[in-house]
Amino acid sequence: MASRKKIAYAILVALLLILVVYVLVSRTPGWEGGVDPAEGEVQRSSSGSGHDRDDVDVGRSPVEVTGNEAPRRGASPGGAPRIRSILPTDHSIKDGLEAMKAKATAGDDEAAVQLYVDLRTCSDVLTRGEEFVRSNGANVPDEVRNPTRQTLEKEFENCKGISQEDMRNFVEWLDMAAKRGDYQARIMWVDSFFDDKDSTWMIQHPDEVKEYKGRAMDYLNQLAGECSPDALSMLIGQYYRKGILTEKDPYKAYQYSLIYDQVSPGNVNSSNLPDMERSLSSSQMEQARATAGKFYDRHCR
Repeated sequence: MASRKKIAYAILVALLLILVVYVLVSRTPGWEGGVDPAEGEVQRSSSGSGHDRDDVDVGRSPVEVTGNEAPRRGASPGGAPRIRSILPTDHSIKDGLEAMKAKATAGDDEAAVQLYVDLRTCSDVLTRGEEFVRSNGANVPDEVRNPTRQTLEKEFENCKGISQEDMRNFVEWLDMAAKRGDYQARIMWVDSFFDDKDSTWMIQHPDEVKEYKGRAMDYLNQLAGECSPDALSMLIGQYYRKGILTEKDPYKAYQYSLIYDQVSPGNVNSSNLPDMERSLSSSQMEQARATAGKFYDRHCR
């Protein structure tokens, strides 16, 4: 009987923790509304939602992509930049670490973003341990296991000698570049803020969660006003499906989808548009199309 009571108590505590996380994430005042497509001005509001981009085909995350698949600038109407892929350094990271830190601290944003990618990779690989690296993919076919294992082994070697402190603080370099206004850093910062944080951290740091929500939407609203396809695609996901930054809003999701479809034709997941339209009246859809067209003409041509 005592054992059953302990189990029931543990379940109750777990449920309470989940409830607290939900409240912090979904109800902390943040940003909503974004850029008014008719006016192109950033609008403040009282709530916030996540960096969910599943409804837009925007490819892999910046750290996961391979090869330089997107140029830094000039890849979209209006000269807006695009997120570019960044690979971990392909040699000993420790050898050039202090020089990279000096460059980043002196204002080199590319160096700061590269430090983030390198140290994040090392944090992931080294904390898992050498045995994990050697045995990774043991139950999958050779054609899949061998390249994966070789990549992990190479990363493990490149990361040797990196301190625990450097691996704990990898987000600080991305944060530095984002605050200085670097496009790449801002998009990655919004998408990666919780990489090194768990629900316990969120419960213990409500002020930081609130700050993140406001700052993340500030970045996305500003970049959307510059016709950034990356920011527009992220805003679609945030309004289409409730997440960390803002409440679900099918009208705004539809509005941003129409703008994004003009900026990057064919990339909006067409299966989501009918779902959005079912939540809207005919007049709402007509208004959304009109304001999306005005926004595109004003900011993206």
